Amino acid sequence: MGILDFFKMPAKQGISTIDDKINKQENSQNELISKQNALVDSKYNLSLYELRIFNSLLSRIGRKEIEFQEYTIPFKDLIAECNLNRGTASANNYATLKNTIRKLKSRVIEINDDNNEWAFYSLFETARKEHGKDEVVFKISKELTPYLLELKNKFTQLKIDYLIKLNSIFAVRFYEIATKNLHKHTTHWVFILEVAEIKTRFGIEKKYKRYSDFKKRILDTAIQEINAKTDIHLEYKQIPSPRNKRKIEKIEFTATRQKANNQTDEPTEVIQQVLIQIHGDIKKKKIKGYKNTDIWFEDFFSNWQEVISNKKTNAGQPIKNIAGFVKTLLDNRMIETLEQADKRIKNKRKEQEKELSEEKTKN
Repeated sequence: MGILDFFKMPAKQGISTIDDKINKQENSQNELISKQNALVDSKYNLSLYELRIFNSLLSRIGRKEIEFQEYTIPFKDLIAECNLNRGTASANNYATLKNTIRKLKSRVIEINDDNNEWAFYSLFETARKEHGKDEVVFKISKELTPYLLELKNKFTQLKIDYLIKLNSIFAVRFYEIATKNLHKHTTHWVFILEVAEIKTRFGIEKKYKRYSDFKKRILDTAIQEINAKTDIHLEYKQIPSPRNKRKIEKIEFTATRQKANNQTDEPTEVIQQVLIQIHGDIKKKKIKGYKNTDIWFEDFFSNWQEVISNKKTNAGQPIKNIAGFVKTLLDNRMIETLEQADKRIKNKRKEQEKELSEEKTKN
């Protein structure tokens, strides 16, 4: 893997290209998606990729929008944001996207209210790929307007980065439900769900008839992943039926805010800081001759293998934290582009000539 690929980050880590990440840093609306609580509690049965595509679509909605626009998402962004395996050929990825979107178009969600009223909704009206363009244009169903736009109360804000990290559809659902119940001004929250209600919401009424299977494959797996990858810690207590103590009827959940694992110490955080710094320098024309960060890094690390190999030999041990090592090189100006080196040498010559001239004048 090249150093530039390392900075772009593998798809499995849920981070897209350099400029995509910087754009997300500069435009915070992409980091959160908002759903009316009834939508969080709705009943549907989507695959993990289907839900990721839908959430990726929702992340394009502007905070101040009063009606849905047409949202265009490039294939490469969908592949990255939906955590498709980049080891698969691109053509297969595109075919997977097409089939997933086609299935998603036929899905419906069921929303119920306290008055025992219910309604079925499609998630979007159209999804199309135009000739010669590797992108999909979505149009969200107008019927979802009250559940996604101009939300003033009883809505949930979800961090898209955490949703992408979760590899279980049930972990995503439990995370959304837990976030909905975790109010802004509280550190923890308790809520109770019936086992039958959970199965209905998740569309698995006819599966996992034995509670032990449900607990092992759905409940424990999802909570373990949520606790390891998100900003919420979940614990639960089983509540038996009052009529049959051997039958678990309800689950009492306790959600607690936590600092997401690897939030500050992870190498990607260091990388992001470096990328933003370089991006800003290029934008302010402090680094001349480059239009974007990708090209700069390609030149900057054209000989990265030799540099790191030599550093490893000098240090006498392998370099484990590549991000930290690269940051050190940047801070100490130990590697530079040809243009930067040429500029530094010219400036040094000018200074030497100036000093020589001043010395002659003085003599």
